[in-house]
Amino acid sequence: MFKTRTASSLPQQQWCNILMIHMLCIVFLALLTSCSDQGVSPSMPKWFVDRGLAGKATWDETTGTLHIKESVVWGGDDDVESFYFMPPTEVTTILIGANVTVTGGFRCTHGLTIRGEDRSTSVIFGTNTVAWARGPNKADDSPDCNKTTGDDRAADCLKWSYGAISALILPLGDTLRISSLTLRNARTYSITSTIFPIRVDNVLMIERRTEESRSNCDGFGAGSGSAITNSTIDVTDDAIKLYRGMTVRNVTIIKRRNGAPFQLGWHSEPTSSHSIENVIVRGTDPEALYNCGLFSWKSPTASTKRTIQIDGLKTEGLQNAKLWNGTGWVPHPLFELRSPNAEFKLSARNVDMKSAAATLPSSVRNFTLDVCGSNAVVNTYQCGDIQAIVGDD
Repeated sequence: MFKTRTASSLPQQQWCNILMIHMLCIVFLALLTSCSDQGVSPSMPKWFVDRGLAGKATWDETTGTLHIKESVVWGGDDDVESFYFMPPTEVTTILIGANVTVTGGFRCTHGLTIRGEDRSTSVIFGTNTVAWARGPNKADDSPDCNKTTGDDRAADCLKWSYGAISALILPLGDTLRISSLTLRNARTYSITSTIFPIRVDNVLMIERRTEESRSNCDGFGAGSGSAITNSTIDVTDDAIKLYRGMTVRNVTIIKRRNGAPFQLGWHSEPTSSHSIENVIVRGTDPEALYNCGLFSWKSPTASTKRTIQIDGLKTEGLQNAKLWNGTGWVPHPLFELRSPNAEFKLSARNVDMKSAAATLPSSVRNFTLDVCGSNAVVNTYQCGDIQAIVGDD
């Protein structure tokens, strides 16, 4: 006959051992369940934990996919560098869920995809602070544009890397791909690289701080081979920087007072060729007052060349607009070309372009036009299937 032993009849050491094993089993099961629920392995990457993603995101090592499922905040205004996430090389896709806001930025050093589940509600947010880069005093304290001084947070020539998404450096042949997102109130630029290719599709870039020039909230600029398609840019500075070969297709640009819809350069950026298809530019300043022309090349000393081919471009609200010329308001031009040594060649069909003036200055050297089959330099061009120009419809 077998005798049952109660817990109280066990030696104390045995009881402690049994209790310890029991507790370890409970902890193990809890960890197993928790990891199963979160979709990550028990040993999460350090970067995953450091970014505060545990419980808010999943990591699939097999596919290299980081899926952010709940809103995260990586810092406030004074978190200058920690505000940015530099995805490690094992990350090939970052997916931002619907109704999810990432308050922070991305600095990329390899080709990857950053996309949202829903363009309207998958958001990368910067700041509500006007002129964030200039610091609390709002003055430009960095006379050397490559060195941040005073209480500035970023000097002028460094601002491109303090926006929502930037490509710091990419291996040869890599491309950064961004899609189905809203970028709201980027600290500085929205999407930028200096020489590396970025492809943007189905993205809204929007700024809702104030109509001013100090925030430098530019839209899109990147290296040769870049493209932006099926997108809307509504920011208070330059919308698209045509510095290196780029395709712009099915895009709506909201032109506000400070920036240019198409910025050709503030210096003598490299010679390049660009393609524009099915783009609408809407002038929205209530007083129709602007600081840049439709195509603006501000540098007075540029000596390089831009070649642009257009198939479908429409402007709205610029017929009676004015441009600030440094000393007063003058008729707003389609083409603002400040340097006599720069070359600009533009051919266009299917256009409805209208502005208060043709060029600024009124006499422009090295300017070749072929618009609607004409080389005449005028302020109004209309030809082709203009009903098909719908932008980011």
